[in-house]
Amino acid sequence: MSSGEVEETCLARMFPDFDSLLDDGQFEVLAKSVYAPLRLWAMQKVSVSLHGDIDESTEVVA
Repeated sequence: MSSGEVEETCLARMFPDFDSLLDDGQFEVLAKSVYAPLRLWAMQKVSVSLHGDIDESTEVVA
């Protein structure tokens, strides 16, 4: 039963709000370096079929 980063003292001290996390510009760089390989894999391997209000024959490749 944890409320996550909100109660993590170290993170709260270093990044009291989202703007302070973005201040030095490294968050976006690090996020891209971490998630770029996953995104590339998903674009090559994952196929997503949408349903609902759109035409059922429409297929979107991520």
